[in-house]
Amino acid sequence: MRLALTALLGLITTAVARAETPLPMIDVESRCTVAADRGIQRADCINSEQRAYDLLGSQWERVEDRFRIGCVKQFGGVLMAYTALARCAADSLMVQDLNRKREEKPFRYR
Repeated sequence: MRLALTALLGLITTAVARAETPLPMIDVESRCTVAADRGIQRADCINSEQRAYDLLGSQWERVEDRFRIGCVKQFGGVLMAYTALARCAADSLMVQDLNRKREEKPFRYR
C-alpha cells in the first residue's frame, strides 16, 4: 500500500513538473532565412534572436505558467520568434508585478 501511494505521488509530482511550459525550441536559422527573403538582413535577424533568447533565459522561469502558455499560443506557429516571446514575457512579468498582493499598511496621521 505504501509503495503504491509513493508511486502515485511520484506520478503526480512528475505530471505537475511537466505541466509547466518550457521555453520553446525555435528554428532560428529557418526563421531568419524567411526573414531574409522579406528584406531583413539574415545576420541582424540571428543577432536579434540570440539577444532575445539570452534574455529569455533569465526571464522565462519567473513568468507564471498561465502567461507562458498565452505567449506560446499567441506567438506560436511556424515562424515563432524569440524576439516576440521576449516582449510577451516582459509584459507578463510587468502584469504579474502589478497583480502581486502588497502588504497593506494602515494610514498614519502625524
